[in-house]
Amino acid sequence: MRCAQSHNICYNFKSFTLTRPNLGTLHASHPSFAATASALPRANDVLIHDTDKNKLHQSPRGQAINYDFVVREQLSILRCCYTDNHAALAPERHLLAVQAAVELKHLVSHVVDTKASGLKSLQSAIISSGAVTFLLKLAKSGEPSAFEALQMLCYRNAIACEQMVTEGAVDIIAADLSTANTALQNAMCYLLTGLVAFSFKTHTSVAASGLVPHLVGLCRNQSGLGCELDDDHRKLSGRAASVLRNLAHNTEQHTLLEQSGAIEALVGIMRNSQQDSASSINAAVAVACLVGHEEDSTRLQLDKDLVGKILEVLNAACQGVMCYGMFWTVWKLCQGLTNLTVNDKNKMLVTAMGGIPVLSEVLLGHHHNNEAAQRYALSALWNLAFHEASRKEILQTPGLVDAIRSCLAMSENPKTKEVAKGALWTLGLEQDLKTLTEHNAPHLEAGTLHVMLSYEWSCQPSVLLIKSELEKAGYKASSFLNHGRRCRPK
Repeated sequence: MRCAQSHNICYNFKSFTLTRPNLGTLHASHPSFAATASALPRANDVLIHDTDKNKLHQSPRGQAINYDFVVREQLSILRCCYTDNHAALAPERHLLAVQAAVELKHLVSHVVDTKASGLKSLQSAIISSGAVTFLLKLAKSGEPSAFEALQMLCYRNAIACEQMVTEGAVDIIAADLSTANTALQNAMCYLLTGLVAFSFKTHTSVAASGLVPHLVGLCRNQSGLGCELDDDHRKLSGRAASVLRNLAHNTEQHTLLEQSGAIEALVGIMRNSQQDSASSINAAVAVACLVGHEEDSTRLQLDKDLVGKILEVLNAACQGVMCYGMFWTVWKLCQGLTNLTVNDKNKMLVTAMGGIPVLSEVLLGHHHNNEAAQRYALSALWNLAFHEASRKEILQTPGLVDAIRSCLAMSENPKTKEVAKGALWTLGLEQDLKTLTEHNAPHLEAGTLHVMLSYEWSCQPSVLLIKSELEKAGYKASSFLNHGRRCRPK
C-alpha cells in the first residue's frame, strides 16, 4: 500500500508497519545513495525470508518481512548520511537519518512489546554495525528520535548501556538537558531511564555528570500540588522520576539523591493527584528505597489507591505483561515493597489490598534476576509477619509456607537463606528451622554458616532466644543493634 504522502513507501509485516522516505531526490548528493536505493524493494513488493533456502525474495505485499533486511536498509541509510563526517547534516540527509532512527526504534520496540524471540541478537546486530555512533551524532544535533532509538537498543542489555556511556551518551544529555525543549528533555530522560535501569555500572557516570540535581528540578518544577500539568510536562516529570527511582535501587547513590532533594520532589509526585499512575508508582518505590529505614516516617505512608496500584503492577510483572503502558521489573518492585512494609500502616494496607497472594506468586514463579526477586519478596513477607492479621493470612495461603521452606532449603545465597529463616521464625515455625537444619547437617560443618541478627533494644530478649536456638542448630550467630526493623510481632 502507498501512503497518502507521495514521498513515503510503507512496508507491512505481521502487525507492524515500517515507513521510509524515497531516496530518489538524494541520488545526486552522494553516489552511495543511488546504490542504496537500487537495492530496495519496488513499491508494490516486500522482501521475505525463505527459511529453506536462506535467501531473501520479493513477494506480494502483506507477507512477513525479514528483520535482517530492514536492519541492513536503515543502517545503510545512516552510513550514507554520515559518510562525509560533517558536523551538521544537510536537511535532506537529516530527514533520512531521522527516518532511519525512527524505523530502528519501531522495529526493536515491536520485538520487545510482542516478546518475540531474538531481541538480544537483533540489538547486537544493530549495535555491532556502528549504529550507536551514528545515532549519538544524530542525538547531539537535538533529534529526539535518536535518543528513543538508543533507548530501545539498551533495553535489558547491560553491554549496550555501557557502550553508549563510553561513547558519550550521558555527556550529551548532561550538556543540554537543562536548556532543551520539553520534547527533547522527554527523549533524553527516556534514554537515561534505560541506561540506569539495565546497568548499575552506568550509575557512576550519571552521578558524576551532575545530572541528578537537574532531574530533581524537573520533578519539582512539574509536581507541585495544584499545578496544572499538560501531557508533555506530566510525562517529563514521570520520566525524571523513573530515572531517580532506578538510581534509588542502588544504595551507593542514596547520599547524592538525598542531598539533591530527591525525596521531597518524589513525595510531591507521589501525592499529586494529577500525575499518571506509572509516575506515582515510580515515585513511591523510589521514596521507599530512600527512606525505608525510617519506620514511622510520614513520607513512607501511602494511601489505599497507590498501594493497590503497586500490587497491580507487581502482579502484571509476574505475568510478564504491560501495565500502565510499560513493563515492570519484579525484583525492583519487591525491593520497594520490602521498605514500604516496614511501616505498620502500610503492612495493614498491603495485606488488605491482596499483597500476600501477589508476593506468593513471586516466590512460586521465575523472574528476571530471580534470586533478588525471591529475597525481597521473602523480606516483605517477613515484615508483614510481624502484624497478626498478616501472619495468619500468610500461614493460610496455599503453598506459600512451602515456598518459603523451599527458598531456605534450595537457595545458595546466604542473604536469601537468612531472610527465609527470619520469616519462618516470625511465623512461629521454629520447628521448620530445626528440621531443615538437621536435614542439611550431614553436608555442613558445624559453625560454617554465619547468621547476622539485627534488632531494636526493646527486642533484645527475643533476639537472644533466636540466637541461642540457631547456635543449638549448628549455626554461628551474632547480633547487632539496628533501628530499622521492628522485631516484636503485633
